[in-house]
Amino acid sequence: MTVAWLDKQVSNQAAEVAARTLGIPNLDGASLVRALREIPDEPEGVDGLESAYVVYDTGSFDVFDPAYDAVIPPLANLIPSSVCDPHARRLSIPASLSQLVAFLQPGGRVHNFCDGVCDASVDAERPGGVPEAALCDPLP
Repeated sequence: MTVAWLDKQVSNQAAEVAARTLGIPNLDGASLVRALREIPDEPEGVDGLESAYVVYDTGSFDVFDPAYDAVIPPLANLIPSSVCDPHARRLSIPASLSQLVAFLQPGGRVHNFCDGVCDASVDAERPGGVPEAALCDPLP
C-alpha cells in the first residue's frame, strides 16, 4: 500500500486507518513516516515483506516553512488547494513503480527501491525521476 505524503485526495490519516485495518506493517527504512499508532515498523529483511505500508514524499512541500501553509492539506474537513497535489504524482516515482512491479511478480514481496527513506532526495524517488529543480513548485 503506497501513499503520497500530504495527499490532497486521500488523507494520510485515512490511509493509516486502512493500513491499520488490514494489519499491514510500515516498511521501516523506506516509508517517510514511522512509529504510527498500531502499525508496526518492520524492516524488509532479505526476503522483503509480504505486504507493507509505504509513504512517499513527492518533494513539493516543506511543512517547516510557513510560506507553504496555504498549499498543505488542512487537518479539518475543508477542501484543500489542488496545487501540486501529490496523489497521482506518486504513481510516477520510479522507485514506487519498481516496488510495484516486484510485488506483482509471482511470489512477489515488498522491497525498498529508494536510497534509504523515500524522501525525494534522489531522482529515482521523485515524480517522473526528475531533478529537484524540475519538481512542482506550489509557491507563486
